Amino acid sequence: KHRMRTFQGAFHANPDYSLWYGWSEMVRDLTKIKEAAESMRMAKK
Repeated sequence: KHRMRTFQGAFHANPDYSLWYGWSEMVRDLTKIKEAAESMRMAKK
C-alpha cells in the first residue's frame, strides 16, 4: 500500500502525496517492525 502511494505520487509529480502518504508511512512501519524484531530476539535469549 505504501509503495503504491509512493509510486503514484512520483508518477503524477506530486511530491507531497509521495512523501507524506507513501514514504513516511513506509518508514514508520519499518521502524515498528525493526523494534518488534529486536524485542523478539531479546526475549528468545
